Amino acid sequence: MEQDRPALFRPLIIDTTLRDGEQTPGLAFSMAEKIRLASMLLDAGVDEIEAGIPVMGGEEARYLRHIAKHLSKERIFGWCRLHEKDLEAAEACGMKRIHMAFPVSTRQLRVLGWDKAILETRLETLLPLALSRFEGVSLGFQDATRTPVEDMLDLLEMLKGFPIRRIRISDTVGVASPLEISRLVESLKKKSPFDLEFHGHNDLGMATANALTALESGANAVSLTVNGLGERAGNARLEELVMALTLKKIPHGVNTKALRPLSRHVAGLTGCPLPPDKPVTGNRVFTHESGIHCHGQLRDPLSFQPMEPEIHGLAPVRFMTGKHGGRASLMGEDGGIRNKSLSWVEG
Repeated sequence: MEQDRPALFRPLIIDTTLRDGEQTPGLAFSMAEKIRLASMLLDAGVDEIEAGIPVMGGEEARYLRHIAKHLSKERIFGWCRLHEKDLEAAEACGMKRIHMAFPVSTRQLRVLGWDKAILETRLETLLPLALSRFEGVSLGFQDATRTPVEDMLDLLEMLKGFPIRRIRISDTVGVASPLEISRLVESLKKKSPFDLEFHGHNDLGMATANALTALESGANAVSLTVNGLGERAGNARLEELVMALTLKKIPHGVNTKALRPLSRHVAGLTGCPLPPDKPVTGNRVFTHESGIHCHGQLRDPLSFQPMEPEIHGLAPVRFMTGKHGGRASLMGEDGGIRNKSLSWVEG
């Protein structure tokens, strides 16, 4: 972590389940489901919610107007492209804050028929307009991990005079490693006058690790989804990142006892049951069978697991009889269960 950062810095936890998470192929939340999930996320203590895409119109716009009016205008924002009609749609939805995303890599700029000069021209035209209409504006550098650092530094230099809330650095296709993310964040942080946010995809299974590394390397915020929902292999997982911060004693505002209900609620909405060995919220992550592990757990509840289940509001650890252990590992000299607060299940 940066040497000049306070030891107990407080990163922002931003949830994008309702925007990027809903882009999971085949997934579509109803308006009622989205309102309920937004309320649960706010109650759980996430700092901000990227709630949706105003320019989609229809039910999406009605839902955004509802939560902006009835839930929170300060903790909810809409996702926009670098187009004036997106700004108009966000304003019509009552958004006070927006995030404007655009590609910075040559590959993705070409898809839009843009180049660096066109991008800069659009920013010079639309950013002042956005700042005049909304109380808070953040910008998103899409495909940042496939973009030369020098190109992004040039953009940051151009943006210096604007009161932008933060810059989102996106590993859009999930190709970066934690070491690469650390180098990228540190390089940008040295020259950036803005707070940095990291947004990671999970194509190589490293999104959550990359998100944590980004924070440890100088980023001020991360955007995440419940259960890692999102396009292709999904995004960095809210529940995993929050617990990693908890164990590393990095302050955050999320109630850890809300993670399991959130995870299970979203699993129910998507129709995708949680795997029993899913980190943090799986049914089996506090169950032990191995005799060595059971023996250790009886002496020290953290000997063979990183946290106690009580942190999630769960009952104590369970033991399972099976090939690698048995009831004998739980028995005391009197033949009874050594610790009555612990339970065992048949394997």
